Amino acid sequence: MTGRRMKIEVPPGFPSSQNATLVTRAIADIPIEPLRWLWPGRLPLGKLSLIVGDPGGGKTLLGCFIAATVSRGDRWPDDMRAEVGEVLIASAEDDPADTLRPRLEATGANLGRVRFVDGLRRRGDKILPWTLEDFASLDTYLAERPETRAVIIDPISAFMPIATDSYKNTEVRGALAPFATIAMARGVAVVGVTHLRKSKGQALHRVLDSLAFVAAARAVWLVGRDPQCAERRLFLSMKTNLAPAASGLAFHIEAVPVSIGAENVPTPRIAWEAGVVTMTADEALRPAKEHAGGEAMGRACTWLVEELRGGPQPAADLQARAKAAGLAWRTVKRAKAVLQVESVKKGKPGGWTWRTSGDSEGCQKAYNGNLGTLSTLSSNNETKDAKDATVPTLGKLASLGGAGLWRSTLP
Repeated sequence: MTGRRMKIEVPPGFPSSQNATLVTRAIADIPIEPLRWLWPGRLPLGKLSLIVGDPGGGKTLLGCFIAATVSRGDRWPDDMRAEVGEVLIASAEDDPADTLRPRLEATGANLGRVRFVDGLRRRGDKILPWTLEDFASLDTYLAERPETRAVIIDPISAFMPIATDSYKNTEVRGALAPFATIAMARGVAVVGVTHLRKSKGQALHRVLDSLAFVAAARAVWLVGRDPQCAERRLFLSMKTNLAPAASGLAFHIEAVPVSIGAENVPTPRIAWEAGVVTMTADEALRPAKEHAGGEAMGRACTWLVEELRGGPQPAADLQARAKAAGLAWRTVKRAKAVLQVESVKKGKPGGWTWRTSGDSEGCQKAYNGNLGTLSTLSSNNETKDAKDATVPTLGKLASLGGAGLWRSTLP
């Protein structure tokens, strides 16, 4: 069958390409380049990534952690080394003086390598709001500061061009396309922060605004509360286009003193747990009633954190107080497994003590990384607990003393 010449009707107003030439290259003439990473396997350089979660879930704290790690060239929680560099932060929700700087200090950032976008100076000394429409100014900045490794935009929807409808795919893609080009040309990681919509369904469809944000991003990460324990946060892959999906991680939020004026003010920061979490983003966003233990499990976790805040406690005393609080001992022991509270044999037979730090013969740290099914712990004696706890350990928790918050220590 021979090909036929067809006349193509161009719609009115459609740009004509009659005097244009299509530019192509043979794939063989394009040099292969290795992928480069800000956080290996998780946040790529030269691409757009998203961090997604509900308000108060830890997204901004994670952004501060990323900035601090890059500014120091420190190790990531999975023990990979970050390449030292500068970080640029554009934030529409957090004040740089009373929120971002204290949190960056709490995380140990090299403050000289972290910069904040105040706005855009167009004429004279007047500073106007900066938006993604002003991509040329960002390109100029990155050209002048080639040591910049990451640009964090929190939340990304607040910096969309004023005329952009963030629910329309074509408009969102049009606004993000120049940034993708700049990120690739300058070799920086652009990390956008956004929220979840209040709906049900697949995790990727819960991202606020248009799905074009998800489509444009090469990696999307969920930050949210552990459905089994409100004290715990999860960092889970929602999408990755450039590498196999990296394992999930878990963290708690701890408070450390930061000198502000004449006071030492408790300031939050992330404390990572060792090990991995195998729960998926879809599983984490299921309604609480679909998770084993549900509301009762959350109450037990919160109660146990409070009970152990002041130090180790005899298991028998905890059991009596749990009963008085209306908590089933079996549920408390499952909360103990999630929080990785240790059991230590002391004194007379049966004299078990629960504590939140230290290692000792007889302690057990049981945790099922799937979180959908926790290990079933015996209600009879602590020795059987240790024997039956065959699930992998994710780390250990240590109380923060006066602050009453929790941190996990990396080995």
